[in-house]
Amino acid sequence: MMATTLFPPLPLAGDTISSFQLKRIRSGIETLLAATGVSREIRGHVQSHGLTGVQARHYDGHDYMAEKRRALEILHAVLTGEENIDPVQARSALVA
Repeated sequence: MMATTLFPPLPLAGDTISSFQLKRIRSGIETLLAATGVSREIRGHVQSHGLTGVQARHYDGHDYMAEKRRALEILHAVLTGEENIDPVQARSALVA
């Protein structure tokens, strides 16, 4: 059985942006969310890193859905221009 899709394939960013690396999307999201004040813990949950160790495995049963939703709403606001965050300045502030 052959897989089909309803939409034509989108052009890949790597085809139009020189030296683009897919891993930069994850680091870019991390940087933008950090610049807006989203905690490291919630950023980890958003990127499916979550928590490790005894506490997370045995004691923390919370799914963090509300917190992840809020982080994604913030990310959406930044990406659509509703929230004014300059990603270059945000990255520079984190590296400095």
